[in-house]
Amino acid sequence: QAYVARYPVRAHLCYESAAKAAILSGKRDEELKRAAAVCLDAGREVYHYAYQYMDGEAPAREVGARLKVLDVKANKEVWLAELHDELDATEDGLVGQTITYDVDGSTHKVVKVGFVNTSTEIHVFCVADEKSAEFKRGEEWECSAAHARIWAAGGVVEEPEDSEDEEP
Repeated sequence: QAYVARYPVRAHLCYESAAKAAILSGKRDEELKRAAAVCLDAGREVYHYAYQYMDGEAPAREVGARLKVLDVKANKEVWLAELHDELDATEDGLVGQTITYDVDGSTHKVVKVGFVNTSTEIHVFCVADEKSAEFKRGEEWECSAAHARIWAAGGVVEEPEDSEDEEP
């Protein structure tokens, strides 16, 4: 996909003691609550899968231990309500909008919002209005809600820095 190739997701690294300490100390609690909410929203067992929804290093054992401290049972409804409020606001603001993909100038209709795989970032799903250099007419594709907002406003999304090509 053109979008995924242009904005790749970072690969996960091996777990280090610093990553374990960051989870257990509570430094990543907001990220952990978000991961738990998205996991719950997907109907998955939070203690077994929440670590997969976190960015970077998130050791499963430490994530599970921290979730117990955060008391998932007592807080899951609050976390889900916050997540659903954000999804609803994104849907209200973007679904039905036409965005212009800045790379080839093609236009697309935003048709729904949601999550992709184990990402906790809200994505929008778009359908191409016409054939272009990068899309077929009617082709559905997804992008981040942040990028969709920029394109809906007529802006340009900056290319990510390609750290693999840089010399040390």
